[in-house]
Parts: sequence; structure tokens; C-alpha cells
Amino acid sequence: MASMKILLTAALAVLALAVLAADVPADVLQLKDGRIIEGKPLEQVKGGIKIKYKHGDVFVPQKLILDVIFSNPDGTYKPRNDKEAEKLAKGFVPYKGKWIPKKKLESLLKKQAEKNKERVEEAKKHKLWRSRYKSATKNFAFEYTIPKETAKEFMDLFEVYYKTFTKAWGIRPGKKHKLKVCFYHDQGYFDQVSGGKGALGYFRFVEPIELNVFNMRNDKDMTISVIFHEVNHYLTHLINPKFHYSLWVNEGLAEYYGSSKWDPKKKKMTVGHIQEGRLVSIKDDIDDQDWLGLEEMINMEGGTIKHYTWGWSFCHFMLHTPKYAKKFKKFYKTLGTGKRVKREPFHSGLKKIGPEETIKLLKKFLGVKDLKTLEKEWHAYIKTNLKSTSARGYVEAARMASRNNLPLTALGYFEKAIKAGGKSHRLYYLYGKKLWEKDKNEKAVEILKKAIEIDPLDPYAYMYTGLAYKDMGGNKKESERFQRLAMEIDPDNDDLEDLAVLKKRIRRSKP
Repeated sequence: MASMKILLTAALAVLALAVLAADVPADVLQLKDGRIIEGKPLEQVKGGIKIKYKHGDVFVPQKLILDVIFSNPDGTYKPRNDKEAEKLAKGFVPYKGKWIPKKKLESLLKKQAEKNKERVEEAKKHKLWRSRYKSATKNFAFEYTIPKETAKEFMDLFEVYYKTFTKAWGIRPGKKHKLKVCFYHDQGYFDQVSGGKGALGYFRFVEPIELNVFNMRNDKDMTISVIFHEVNHYLTHLINPKFHYSLWVNEGLAEYYGSSKWDPKKKKMTVGHIQEGRLVSIKDDIDDQDWLGLEEMINMEGGTIKHYTWGWSFCHFMLHTPKYAKKFKKFYKTLGTGKRVKREPFHSGLKKIGPEETIKLLKKFLGVKDLKTLEKEWHAYIKTNLKSTSARGYVEAARMASRNNLPLTALGYFEKAIKAGGKSHRLYYLYGKKLWEKDKNEKAVEILKKAIEIDPLDPYAYMYTGLAYKDMGGNKKESERFQRLAMEIDPDNDDLEDLAVLKKRIRRSKP
């Protein structure tokens, strides 16, 4: 179910006028996930409610509905019992599950409509990088074109993460400048300004160091996962800014923290969760009898997906095995700070440690005589302790494949998720969007419509359906209808306007 709440959007400006013209506002539909639709005519139909938008009817199944209130033909509410009739007679009207005076509702709607308009106009002004927002916290300097509310949550996450990680790992950074962090509102802008070249985020570890992140507007979990991953590179960089960690342990630890969960209300993070997408890739290797050896992983040249997948599993094994956890942390820190460690030049004045020295230190700090014994423990840990739910794991694997620019692999994982019984809106939405990106438009329309069946009020699913219709050609009417319906469902979301192709062709921007 999409998390976007359609609560009192720009449509409230119209609704506020309706309040003045009628005794009470129009029909109200409240969903179980908290979303409320007001000011649109509703019709009771078999199995649910039909919302009558200007650009098409939207059917909402009964299982999603918490409450519905209908109005009479003259605009007054239709009471469902004597108690409601009495409240209406006294001048009260229903609002967000409560009954309040009609005049108070009129005032609330006017103020909210004005506030929404101001917020949207302000956000539009700051979408150009030259007019970006700038804010600073204790340890970071933020520059961004995303909404202030979203940026504030991310800023809180950054500071909590910084405090949590440095305390857990005993890192005491010396005098330093605040890390520059740049947030972008869409991928096209991120690519253009930061040079991200299709990534979702990256940490620049050479001067001037900075972190760039693209906010995936319709996949907040992915954005937060990227933040946890990329910020980890910065936090381990603080151990020794002149040292560069080998990929297997650098990406492995970043993926370990990339699976962290964030609670914005409590402002707390939890670590050590299963990276289900990475685990799917590992189990694919295992099914092919391709177990990665520990020494093989340490000696691997260049960056490969195995550094992320198997590297993550090894870090999980280390940090969740009591006899190794503290020793592994000491090993990791010693790589960067140990005085009697053999290092060699990397680039830009940085140093690194070769595989031979790494193996020597790993055996020393973990207290093992050979890596084969440790490798057997690691592989047994994977078999016994790392579990995933198949469909969800395939969806995560597909997202990660997309993130690593492996679109065909991603499509294959989406298919496996469906075969494994996956029926979530997120699965069908992400799969349909990826199909559209790969110009498989007929299939994209089919899959996106299934996403709409599951969550009929996700505007992005309608938008991408409209874009897929346009790219198919020959169905301009349906293309425009779906795009306009998306913006009608969520009229306060100006990001949808960035995506829409109604009057002129614009660069694709993919949230």
C-alpha cells in the first residue's frame, strides 16, 4: 500500500468554496491506512466505492475502506442514524472521523488550502540548484531541492546515525569540517548537477569530500537504505581519511548498515537486519554450486556484485557471532590506524592494504590459524542464520540490481517474485516502472494496472501507465487521461507535473 496520504491537498481549495455554497461539504471516504478523500462524488457499488474524478472513475475495494459518508443531492450530509441527524441539526459536520462545527470546518479548510498553496509555491522556487535550500546540523551541512519536511527527517537520521555508529565503533574524529550533503528531487537533476550517472547516491572520498543522494519520491525505503549505505562510507572514512578500505569489507559493512531501519517518530535506528535482496543473490550462487571462498573474496580485483552480497554476509557473520564481533571491529579499525601495518599507495594521496597483509591481520585479530576453518563457519552461518521470505527477497534483489545498473537481472527477479507468490502493490508498481524504463510498454501497462487494482489511489502508478501508453503510440487519449488522473488524485504533488508529458516532451525523471 502506498504510504502517501491524500489528506487535504490542493483540492481543499475547491472544497472550501463548496462549504460556503452548501450546508455541509461533499462525500468523504476514509481508508484503513489513514488516507482521506474529500470533495469528490462517491458511489456505492458492488464490492466497494467508486470515486468519480473528472478524468475517470476509481474503484476502491471494501477491504481498503474504514468509513464512508455520503451527501444528499442538495449537498447536505445524509445521516446514517438518529445520532448523526441530531449532530447535523445542531450545525456539526463530520471531519476526519470527528464531528465539528461547520464554521470551524470552513475556517480549517480555507487555512489549509492557503497553506498548501504557499508550500507548493515555495517548493517550486527551490527546485533550481541555484536557489536550493541550505541548512546545517552539528556534523553536516545540507544543500537540497527536496521538500523541507523530507529534508528535516533525513537530517535527524544523519545525526542519529553519526552518534550511533561512532559510539558503537569507538571512533573519535579529530577536528573536521561538516560534511557537505546534497539532496536532489529527481534523478535527472541528480545526474546533471552531481555527476551521479544513474546511481542513487555516492560518497566522494577524495577532497573535496561530499555526499550526494537522489530522493526516490515514491520509494522512501530505498532512499533511506541508500543513505544508510553511503553515510557508512563517510563514517568509516573518519577512522583515517588518508586510508581506503578494500571493497569486500568496505561495501560489505556499508551493506550491513544499509539494512538498518529508521523510526522517524522515535528518531531511532536499529541495525543488523537481513538484506533480503543480497541474500537472494547469494542463494542464486549457492544453487549454482558457486560458494565464494573467503580468500577468493579478499583477493578479488575490481568491483563486483559479490563484494556487496558475500561481503555483507561475512560482516553479518562477524558482527553477530559473539566470539568474533569485538575482534572484527578491532581488525577493521586497525586496517586504517594500526602502526605496524604494511600499506601501499592507492591514489590521490590515499593508502590501501593488499590481500596478503589483510589475510595476515584477519587471522591475527580473529585468532584463527587458517582461513579455511573460518570459511566453513561463515558458510554454515549463511545456511543456518540468514533467512528470507522469497517474494519480498526477490523484490529487494530486483531493486538492488536496478541500483547496480543491471536492468535485465532486475526484470528477472521481478518475475521470480511473482512466481514465488508475491502480490504486493510495491512489487507490481516497481516491476511496471522498470518495464517502462526498458521500453517494454505493453507489458508495463498490464503490470501497472495490477498495481492500481491493489492500491487504486497511488498516483505514480497512473502516471507511469500514462507514460507507457504514450511511448506505445496510437493511444494519446488514454495516455493523457491516466496522466491527468494521476495529478487529480494527488493535485498537491508537483513532482507529478515533472513526470507528465502532456503538452511537450520533457526529459524522463524517475522517482
